Amino acid sequence: EHLQRIDEAFEDDRLPHDAQARADAVAAMLAPPGVTLHPHEPYALSRLVDLWSRIGQPDRALALLEQHAPGVIATLAPEQQPGATWAYLLMGRVRLHGERGDTAELQAACSAASAALEAMPTHEQSFHAWSELAQAAAQLQDRTLQRHALERAFELGRASSEPDEDDESAAYRARSRALYELGLALTFAEEGQQDEARQRARQVLEGLVIVDSRQRFDADDWWAIGEGLVAVAPELEPKLADIARARTAHQTTSPALRRTLEVVLARLRARAARAQGRLQEALA
Repeated sequence: EHLQRIDEAFEDDRLPHDAQARADAVAAMLAPPGVTLHPHEPYALSRLVDLWSRIGQPDRALALLEQHAPGVIATLAPEQQPGATWAYLLMGRVRLHGERGDTAELQAACSAASAALEAMPTHEQSFHAWSELAQAAAQLQDRTLQRHALERAFELGRASSEPDEDDESAAYRARSRALYELGLALTFAEEGQQDEARQRARQVLEGLVIVDSRQRFDADDWWAIGEGLVAVAPELEPKLADIARARTAHQTTSPALRRTLEVVLARLRARAARAQGRLQEALA
């Protein structure tokens, strides 16, 4: 109940509107004089850690995590402890060291979390954990770990939609693959391997041309794919626009949806022009 009140405080109009003053008010609720909050189960610990993090105090959040996580995890059944260890302790360290900007500690946390996930049966591994690791690896500029984490996240996401071809998620596999491949391409571009990155981007477009007609894409999907493409190979933006228009025409006759797509494509065209140094065109 106390944690619920603190959660609600973030939306409470009675608290100061200034971000720092609001954070100070929430911190006072988290650490009232003479009172120490002792989380006794994983969810409560996770919420407390998250609250300290949300008010910009990752050091306090990390101290709380390190102090209480081992004891909380020890109260669980033996078969639950490995999953709780990576979910609450190891991934918590990844998130918090990332916020703290401590490169050495973040690298160690990523290595420990990755090893723990790899040791678990595939069906118990987490798409979200691997996705978080990919983001942390990007922060570290560890492209090898980033690519591995992207691959594992993609494989787990794909496996989760394979049993039922009629499941809604199955209709978005092409989008997921395109974003995955562009994520990989970006890692090569950031390593200076531009030829490899552009080749992978071209392969993404080729795949989108021949993809199953049952696959669905909306304007947000085209924006996400376009962002990745422009970051790697902005010269390919016109081809992506042609593909997006053709697939949208196949999916819908709605004028409103087509107008929304054109707005997205105009934004991508401006971004691609800017990336290629055509500033006047980008501002047009």
